[in-house]
Amino acid sequence: MASTYSTNLALELIGTGEQSGVWGTTTNNNFGTLLEQSISGNVTQAITDGTDTTITIPNGTTGVARNMAIEMTGALTATRNLIVPANKKLYFIYNNTTGGFAVTVKVTGQTGVSVPNGAKIALVSNGTDVVSLLNYMASLTLGAALPVTSGGTGVTTSTGTTNVVLSNSPTLVTPALGTPSALVGTNITGTATAFTASNVTTNANLTGGVTSVGNAATVITNANLTGAVTSVGNATSLGSFTSAQLATALTDETGTGANVFATSPTLVTPALGTPSALVGTNITGTATSFTASNVTTNANLTGGVTSVGNAATVVTNANLTGNVTSVGNATTLASIPAISGANLTSLTAANISSGTAGINITGNAATATTATNATNATNATNATNATNASTVTTNANLTGAIVTSSGNATTVNMSPLRSSIVADIPLNNTATYFDGPLVAQGTSGTWFVSGTVCLVCTTAATAFFVKLWDGTTLIASVRGDTSQTNSSIAVSLSGFLASPAGNLRISVNCPLEVTGVIQYNATTLGKDSNIVAIRIA
Repeated sequence: MASTYSTNLALELIGTGEQSGVWGTTTNNNFGTLLEQSISGNVTQAITDGTDTTITIPNGTTGVARNMAIEMTGALTATRNLIVPANKKLYFIYNNTTGGFAVTVKVTGQTGVSVPNGAKIALVSNGTDVVSLLNYMASLTLGAALPVTSGGTGVTTSTGTTNVVLSNSPTLVTPALGTPSALVGTNITGTATAFTASNVTTNANLTGGVTSVGNAATVITNANLTGAVTSVGNATSLGSFTSAQLATALTDETGTGANVFATSPTLVTPALGTPSALVGTNITGTATSFTASNVTTNANLTGGVTSVGNAATVVTNANLTGNVTSVGNATTLASIPAISGANLTSLTAANISSGTAGINITGNAATATTATNATNATNATNATNATNASTVTTNANLTGAIVTSSGNATTVNMSPLRSSIVADIPLNNTATYFDGPLVAQGTSGTWFVSGTVCLVCTTAATAFFVKLWDGTTLIASVRGDTSQTNSSIAVSLSGFLASPAGNLRISVNCPLEVTGVIQYNATTLGKDSNIVAIRIA
């Protein structure tokens, strides 16, 4: 009968009647080599970096996995696996590799146990996988204090009960601190039954009654005090209070609301009596009986304004709404900035001696004749016939009927919106349109827009898809192709759009390469990709 081998240690089991005269050699190998290896064997095994390392227990001959103790060595760049056979067996493992990585000891296809770098551990193969040999100790005596990083306290003596206290930000419950050599009392709450503070400093949050019975010269700014504050000594200064907090400390105040100081207060329905001096700038509301000797520049007057004395001039930029009537000697209406509802049917240069800044003329001005130079006409509505206006200047916002020059208006000036990119924009996604130059023009009006983008691909000759739009509506589009690597092309688009939904812009897609670029400075002049928009209606 031929030899067989034991299940776990693979010792040779001599068949009955076999190996006559030589059985001693087999027995010596079993006892002197294989059993000795499994009981007291200590072997070094290099762990392969980059793949699993497998060790075995071969039948009847020596094998690394049969050893009791295995020291793992080698330089690792990542965590690795040591694969052992499923044979039931005890292992003492030492991870002595370099690189700082763990090695998992396991049966192939199983979970095993991860052994940290530098760790020594007792493991056992249970016939299915490798598991830890121990999970309980009835008692343990250490030769030195267990460090905090290993779950210990790092100390050999202690005081108090329950949780261990570490140095950073602990929460203590009714501790007896004794007399500390240093203590910063920030955010102390509760009731201090006997507490003397020589100084109450910035940002001290004190609750309850605070009494100074000594010489506390100052309760410093930002001390948040709640409750009554009483000075029995020489506290000469208090910190910051709100009006509501200060009002509770006063006994002879008048009125309610915020405290009033001398410079620029805001008063609500005050009774001022008869002030010795009062500058009535920006007075609004209705003055039932009011006499003003002079109505000066930028006086914003609403309602009817009547001059019954000798007001020689209603000065430039007086914004008057309602009827303006001169009953006295108002000889000049200077630079009329805003006349609303005045029903002026005929104004000539003889009537308006300084009428060069006719801003905000509204109502029914049916005919304005011989206005030889009307500048800064910001909002002129329903002006049905304005003749001989030589120039309507930039930013004239005209609403109502179409503005027609039937005389000598030689120029209508318009201010364009311009924008250029200030850095290259990479086209690094073949499915995406990337925004190049754009302007923020708003959503009203009709716009003419024109622009140019400079394009290049740094790796190949390629195609670019370019569109001019507002993010929703397409105005114009074109394809541009480069002839070779790093060869720039310029692509220009223009068109018109009414009531744009978003910013007017030029967007570019490079459908074949991820190395396309919208350039800003290929010419070294810094404005290679730009856009300009002009409102035309």
